[in-house]
Amino acid sequence: MRHVKLERYTEEIPSEIYDDIVGTKNLSCRVMLTSNSPSGVKNIVHERYEEYENNLTSLENITPITFSKNEKDCLKGCYESETANRNKLVKNIMERRDVHSKAICCYCGFGNPETLDHFLPQGIYPEFSIHSYNLIPCCSACNNIKDRHTVDIINGERLFINFYFDEIPEETYLFANIERINNSFIIEFMFEAPNEDYLYKIIGNHIQQLKIITRLESISNSYVDDYYKQNQYALQEGLTGELLKASLQISTKSLQNQHGMNYWKVVLNKAILNCPAFF
Repeated sequence: MRHVKLERYTEEIPSEIYDDIVGTKNLSCRVMLTSNSPSGVKNIVHERYEEYENNLTSLENITPITFSKNEKDCLKGCYESETANRNKLVKNIMERRDVHSKAICCYCGFGNPETLDHFLPQGIYPEFSIHSYNLIPCCSACNNIKDRHTVDIINGERLFINFYFDEIPEETYLFANIERINNSFIIEFMFEAPNEDYLYKIIGNHIQQLKIITRLESISNSYVDDYYKQNQYALQEGLTGELLKASLQISTKSLQNQHGMNYWKVVLNKAILNCPAFF
């Protein structure tokens, strides 16, 4: 995964975004979602927004509340119906990313982040369907796998990293090993927490839930094969193994500076450097 902290959209207050989007809904939903009575949906949503913003690094502590079916449908519809204000919100979130975050999914580190994940799932927390802090750009594969999951129902641990608010550690926790057996490369990725800090439990959950190890091993086969064939050609052309190693070390250091030491290409390149078959 990349060592990245996404920049969240803060130009507009989330409660004001809610009011703007709700104000353009159909009459029945608009009346329901703008009710100012003490028990009205608008006041409940605004109170829940305050609770969200008081638990940014511990969103697993926010428990679901009950809405009527119509209220839930209208709240979810604020995101699902592509109104002008809703589309403006999505555009503002997607365009805030740097060039790398626009190309690489923060959740897995290799997918194309063309969708928005509801960190607290809108099926369970419909009141946060258009909360800007709850919408995280990611790839469709991660979004589909994550689905409605947020917390381990047995131990209460959070299952996913929040790339807006979690401080991603710089220690190495993702490792790889490569062996060449019978003219084929066997690639293995491993997660090893350097200590028992709670954040590493979340990282371990994240990697397991999103099946990142399996997905990495799948996409790494072509990467390794291409690099091996490229090196074999270079060796035939007279370049030395030491020169090829030095070149890979430089490119790996550059990738590490950009994406962190747990970025999959950094981890895989280090495994390649430790495998004599490439040089």
